[in-house]
Amino acid sequence: MRYLETKKHQAHINTFLRFFTLISALTTFLAFGKNNFALVINEWRWQLFLVLIICFVYTAFRRFYAYMITFFVLLTVNYFAVSSVATLHASSQDGTSVLFVDNHDDMPSLFDFVTAELPDIVFVSKVDSLSFPRPGEIPEQYTFLHSANSENSGFMLSRLGIEQSGRINIGGTYADFVKTNDEAKGVIYVAVDFSELSFPQIRTALNNLSTFVAEQDNPVVVFGNFNAVAWSAPMSKFIFKNNLTVKNGLWDNLRNIIIPQHYYILAYEKSNVAGSIMVNGLNSFPIFTRF
Repeated sequence: MRYLETKKHQAHINTFLRFFTLISALTTFLAFGKNNFALVINEWRWQLFLVLIICFVYTAFRRFYAYMITFFVLLTVNYFAVSSVATLHASSQDGTSVLFVDNHDDMPSLFDFVTAELPDIVFVSKVDSLSFPRPGEIPEQYTFLHSANSENSGFMLSRLGIEQSGRINIGGTYADFVKTNDEAKGVIYVAVDFSELSFPQIRTALNNLSTFVAEQDNPVVVFGNFNAVAWSAPMSKFIFKNNLTVKNGLWDNLRNIIIPQHYYILAYEKSNVAGSIMVNGLNSFPIFTRF
């Protein structure tokens, strides 16, 4: 009886491994496509890579060598597809700090957090007009940039000296920017929020943003929610075209293990900049809020 149970169990394992091998192989290679379906699959390459590592270790331990070799090939392909643009760990956590805040209506809690952490650049993506900050609420260390021009418009704050600031239309959305003139003289910080854009709209926005970046004579730092992974076709094209690198790593935020990484800091290789996201209830844990 035990022999039959063992044989049945082994059959279930073989069936699962065959099924998962087929699915992971199809996912790995279909993700190289350029249609919307391929872009969606491509979003999950990093998560697939992590699962393939587990499967590789399991099959190596159980001495299923054919599966082990197959999983090794697949995880290698996915690793190089991801690492060609993204990084595992941040190259530096020193230097200028930026804070990205999603739609936020509780100004007192926001400014309490900002006062405690003192990031150099703060970008709030959307704020209801009724909750828009009044002049007396803004911490005295900061310069307020860009008044609301629509019902849900966001704003920027800067603790650095300001030479120029503004908002540019990049097609379907806006990007706020500020050019500093103190210790980080001449650096242009551009904040984006593509959270409501589709893949075609993201491609258009990045193409328009690329034009803006190419026109600058100063170093540029682009940060925010790109609503796409760095190794996607629109993002990788934007990064390589403008000689930028990803400054935040996949291991910098535990959420990247579960869901695709969409928050990025893009800058030149020698730029030192670190970022964080304001997440209610998790602000005391950098491993959940760092990007």
